[in-house]
Amino acid sequence: MKKFALIGKDISYTVSPFVHKRLFSLKNSEASYVVLDGEADDIFAEAKSLDGYNVTKPYKEKITSFLSNLSDEAKLFGSVNTAFKNVGYNTDVSALEKCLKKKGLSLSGNTLILGCGGLGKAVAARALELSGKVTVAVRNLSLEKTKIAITALKTRFRSGEISVYDVSNVSGQFDLLINATPVGTFPKHLESPVPKSVVAQAKAVFDCVYNPTKTALVLMAESMGISSCGGLEMLVRQAAEAQKIWLGSDFSEEEISLVIGETAAELQNFPTNVVLSGFMGAGKTEVAKKIGELTCFSVLDVDDVVESRGKTISEIFASGGETAFRAAEKQAVAECSKKRSSVIATGGGSVLDEDNVKALKSGGKIVFLDAPFDVLYGRIAADCSLRPIASRLSRDELLALYDKRRWAYLSSADFVVDASGSVEDVARSVISLF
Repeated sequence: MKKFALIGKDISYTVSPFVHKRLFSLKNSEASYVVLDGEADDIFAEAKSLDGYNVTKPYKEKITSFLSNLSDEAKLFGSVNTAFKNVGYNTDVSALEKCLKKKGLSLSGNTLILGCGGLGKAVAARALELSGKVTVAVRNLSLEKTKIAITALKTRFRSGEISVYDVSNVSGQFDLLINATPVGTFPKHLESPVPKSVVAQAKAVFDCVYNPTKTALVLMAESMGISSCGGLEMLVRQAAEAQKIWLGSDFSEEEISLVIGETAAELQNFPTNVVLSGFMGAGKTEVAKKIGELTCFSVLDVDDVVESRGKTISEIFASGGETAFRAAEKQAVAECSKKRSSVIATGGGSVLDEDNVKALKSGGKIVFLDAPFDVLYGRIAADCSLRPIASRLSRDELLALYDKRRWAYLSSADFVVDASGSVEDVARSVISLF
């Protein structure tokens, strides 16, 4: 059996083994595929014993010095993502161009590229080869290093135009924005590499990140009516091209589409939801809305889902008591937990039920919005008419309930955030965790 692998560092998010194993099975290839995640010297040495391998961040450029030769594309782009018989190849750019072509897009226009690592440089090089106009945007810490890289590209390519800016100073109108950074990748998937003000300058957006399938950047573009696409198809296409190099396998469009669909389903197993828990008055609903506003993730409120079935929470309590409400809440939690890339505001008692906690954790991470009882009580007193339980309990009874529930909040939480501040401050604290 032939042995292949993906080499990189901090790549627990990858689904490359799933993609390659599905492609192997379509051609009845006797092969296996694993992930080698670690320091360069260790995994580069181990890779020598393989029949071939893929390369991802942060080694796409570094690997070139360990190989005896490079393909014409790898030489041109200065980046390798596939190796076979000690020769480096680049299938990233050709896979990207096939994805762009399907959407009527090209690198020959005015392109904004986010990032200048191995992938960013390769995309910039191809755009210059096509006489395109390229703007590379990076964060300030990388600016000087990037300017050196851009100077080298200018020397190699006499056609096209290229410039570099700090991402906070980007201005202009672009035919295409390409995110060639890992920013927005699970588990830090609430982060976008650029704010809405930059996205608004592009006619189309392509995010090379594939996990989650709809990144914060893609969702942001969609919310603004801008054509956008994530990197899943690119991942599968570059994998198919790698297998052609390794094994001579050719894949039809139908086979590639099949694997794209299967991989999208596999990505649903990643817990990309943000689940907010906490006592009444913690601000779960408002914080969830603010996170949704800042990230364009969908917002789900368990109480709203309960009421969407025809009865208000007050009516459920009046007719069936808390037992009836908890049963309805359990159904709502199960429904919300099946979603992905969503912010879920739970009820104050949702995490008291172990089945609810299990369901919520199957789809995301739980963030306990914690605050001193006096802060919570002040908020509760301001709108207790909207809280059936609060309206019939005294302050001392609410304190006893808070003390009783607090351990459930703490023990079920993946993260704890101070919810004493403003809604926006709390929302940004939550976002920073993801």
